[in-house]
Amino acid sequence: LLSELYEPSDIFRELGLPVLDWRANTWQKRSEEAQLLCSLGLKSYPDLTTLVKLMASPKEKIREAAMKYFLNNFGLYSSKYNASAFGYLEYIPAVRPDGTIFMSKPSDVYADSECAVMGFSVIDPKLRDVALTKLGIQKHPPTRLIMNVLLETPPTQLEIAQKYFEYLASRIADFSGTDYNALRQACIIPATPPVGSLLAQAVPPLLMAKPGECIFKLKGQGPTIHEKLFVFVDFGTKANIFLKACGVKDRPEMKDIIKLLLRDPKHFLELVGTTDEYLEQLRKVSAYKECPHDLIEQMRTSPFLLGRLKSDRSPNGPGTSGLGVDCKGDGAIFELLQPSQIAILDDINAYSLFSDSVHVAPLDETLEAFYLHLGSPRLTTLITEECEPEDIVTSNSPLTTEIKNLIIQRSVLFLHDPSTLAKAKPEWLLQMKSFTVRCCENLK
Repeated sequence: LLSELYEPSDIFRELGLPVLDWRANTWQKRSEEAQLLCSLGLKSYPDLTTLVKLMASPKEKIREAAMKYFLNNFGLYSSKYNASAFGYLEYIPAVRPDGTIFMSKPSDVYADSECAVMGFSVIDPKLRDVALTKLGIQKHPPTRLIMNVLLETPPTQLEIAQKYFEYLASRIADFSGTDYNALRQACIIPATPPVGSLLAQAVPPLLMAKPGECIFKLKGQGPTIHEKLFVFVDFGTKANIFLKACGVKDRPEMKDIIKLLLRDPKHFLELVGTTDEYLEQLRKVSAYKECPHDLIEQMRTSPFLLGRLKSDRSPNGPGTSGLGVDCKGDGAIFELLQPSQIAILDDINAYSLFSDSVHVAPLDETLEAFYLHLGSPRLTTLITEECEPEDIVTSNSPLTTEIKNLIIQRSVLFLHDPSTLAKAKPEWLLQMKSFTVRCCENLK
């Protein structure tokens, strides 16, 4: 049938389409014969579906010819072409991350070559200029797919991670708040462990860290105590822009230090190195006025405060952290205890009696106030004083009678004084059975 044939053109022959066998003379598209045949049904160009199927042909020459014809005659198809309508066909020349060329569905390939670092396939570089305007290819992979890559197969090498984050820095505006919250708590950053960490001696010396737990490394800054506590990262200016959006901080926040301290006080003390440095960290914690309520409650029951004990015994007794540190060679030790297990020294004489059995707070006004706030009792509230007479002689000797009479004489004036709060009346003392004086050899 004439309606199944195409004009006898070389391009249609290259496409493998059935063409009219025209032997009379050279085919002239505007000749009367050509116009007559076209009016009777002869095809002047393939319809869109036919052409796209030819672009997906298993024969390379036909694919290339069909793509060339489509692009050169895009005006014929622009009003009807929609890449999603042909999503079942693999007609887009593409390049995998490893460099191999293949034919892809339009939804599986992207125009921006930078996304290849994350494992996405990109359009053939020869077609990049027309990928968006004519072929309808997406410029970037959707954030949904990027999130899957980051959460399921995050980069484990520093060089690859830097390329990831540099590309994602150009996509910051495309991620939602929900996306960033998920990334903040996900282990997506390969990083060097904190100095002194057991992982620091591992091979390779890398760990996968959460953005919310990382700090940017400041250039030119000398060693600090924070390097022993936190993971520091630096992937370059561009990559760091994305990481900051994910939660990496410019400097440690006090609440982060407190969380590390409470997580493992003993290890924290080992990292800072000395009790003086540990006490300095406690002073900084005490000055943190915006501490969340949940952290304060956790501090009240956590064995993270240093208590001082004057004793030669082992610091591994029940209720202690098992850590003892000699305090300046004076025979005293520091132990990590809960606030309720440490007393505030408010009576030096009483302390001299119980120094080998009571842990006390460091003699520092700031720390004492901090310990009190967390529930440490004052030493005097833990001590009750009672007098117990030993070897009572008699209650009717001349000495006891003399002392009793003297007390009665002087107390009458006191009990009559309206400024006192005494509830007893002078007559009460005059009753022999109400008030007695006894003599003993010793008071215990």
